[in-house]
Amino acid sequence: MKNDDRIPHPDKDGMSFLDWALIWGIFALGIYLIVLNQFGPDWSMVPGNLSDGRFNNYILEHFYLWTKSPIRNYWNAPFFYPYTNVIAFSDNLLGAAPLYAALRWIGLSRETAFQGWYLLSFCFSYAAAVYVLSRSKLHASAIGFGAFFFSFGLPLLAEEVHSQLFYRFCIPLACYFFFAFFHQPTLKRLVATIFFLVWQFYLSIYLGFFLIMLLAVLAILMPVTEKGISIKERLLLWPKKLLQSWSQSSIKEKFVLFVITTLTGLAYFWLMLPYYKATQDYNFHRPWSSIYHNLPTFNNFWSAYHSTIWRFISTSPGTNINDHESQLFVGIAVLIIIIIGVVARFKTKNNQIAWAYLGAALLITILTSNFNGYSIYWLIWMTPGFNSIRAVARIQFVLMWPLAFFAAYTIDGILRSVKQKNIWLHIGIAIITIVLISESTFIQHVFYPKAVGVARITDLKKKLPPGLTKNSILVVGVNPREPIDEKRYTQIDSMLVADELGFYTMNGHSGNYPLGYITISNCQQISMALKKYAQINHIQDKHAFNQAFMQRLVILDINNCNLDAAPK
Repeated sequence: MKNDDRIPHPDKDGMSFLDWALIWGIFALGIYLIVLNQFGPDWSMVPGNLSDGRFNNYILEHFYLWTKSPIRNYWNAPFFYPYTNVIAFSDNLLGAAPLYAALRWIGLSRETAFQGWYLLSFCFSYAAAVYVLSRSKLHASAIGFGAFFFSFGLPLLAEEVHSQLFYRFCIPLACYFFFAFFHQPTLKRLVATIFFLVWQFYLSIYLGFFLIMLLAVLAILMPVTEKGISIKERLLLWPKKLLQSWSQSSIKEKFVLFVITTLTGLAYFWLMLPYYKATQDYNFHRPWSSIYHNLPTFNNFWSAYHSTIWRFISTSPGTNINDHESQLFVGIAVLIIIIIGVVARFKTKNNQIAWAYLGAALLITILTSNFNGYSIYWLIWMTPGFNSIRAVARIQFVLMWPLAFFAAYTIDGILRSVKQKNIWLHIGIAIITIVLISESTFIQHVFYPKAVGVARITDLKKKLPPGLTKNSILVVGVNPREPIDEKRYTQIDSMLVADELGFYTMNGHSGNYPLGYITISNCQQISMALKKYAQINHIQDKHAFNQAFMQRLVILDINNCNLDAAPK
């Protein structure tokens, strides 16, 4: 088959040792300045906070404990008890949890393994970006710039409390094989696209849905960017390529790829079935009013309140500067490079792909934004799956890849536009790269001392009475006058202790909450919670259910709790 220059493939001459040293040197700076520097020399600081940050640690630890005892039902984690299927209330992290489990199996503690898992998210994202950009025959400077922004960019670092969103390495890989299929259609490339799309769902449900949106928009734009064909030919382009890929494959290849596709499809449905069941059982459909208020506005794209450099631009009226979901400013370095690319319109072999990416990023931004009370996203929200997504602004973590590719294409175009080696041009690229790195370095990180998290668990364990069994149900009361964050910390403490010691807890924290769930602060609320559970689940003998349940309770931090006197 004849090669098509529009398809990314390795440069025959390859890159030199110095080129690779530059690319991975930029990565090393990012890891040290942005990740390891925040851990501290003794790795004493853990990314995230004591609620959402430790919730991710809980989900990963639950997976690790499940690998040690796989007869347990993974989805029925022992929190929010007696509610079931509670892992499906949020991201499950199955796509990256084996990495955490491996770190635990080699002897690392729960918190240290989480730090390692967090660090690996940057490694995988950067490696995937470098792989795709290097196969596009870009200059090393362009590869390093694009890969750094995708892996360490400002919008991503605003979400340190939601580190499950950091595992995004399937995004560039899925897009790469999608473009490759379009230009040289083979079944292998199509199956690879589907495989990495499904894997991204396993990494993050949110980003899986947003990646579908990106691929769908690219599928529309790619025929548009083709030159010299009629409108009819554009409309028939995708069916033609699908037929071409099928006809050019051998019977053996078709069979093998059919099996892989079938298994991938089954894996997707196995993943989504608990979420569908949770949606039906607990009515997790979000009303448009709750979605509408979380759509990004124009001001959000200039918000970077976590940045010590750009915080001053994040105080405009209407900008929710305290919401990490809405800090979407990409930084001045990327913005300048993108503007140069739009104005200069460099004619390189990556021109078509780069402009399709930029067009997709712009179109999706328009589709998902709130324009003075109006949004086209309402049409997408009605699509099954998308109506359960609350934080639509997180789509920026997918769009960072099209922007990263366009920025890399621009830097490559700048360097190719000058035939003779120009030292000042390279100095300029170096300066803008330093600005990019600096923007991601000088930010206010969200970390908590590892010793504090460990101490909370140790203190809770000391309060437990002897003789607990696997049927015990822990209830840790909260002080109603405490801040909401402290209440959440208590919920996570109880979850971690219950999962580690092998019993249940009524406490819980997640992205969704079961119907009738009550944050318990007194004895009466335990009975109220059970009453609501019995009503929702149509339990006939409520009295017998209550008596059997209460005999298993282990109640902490609630004074004078006389369950016999509580209303049934």
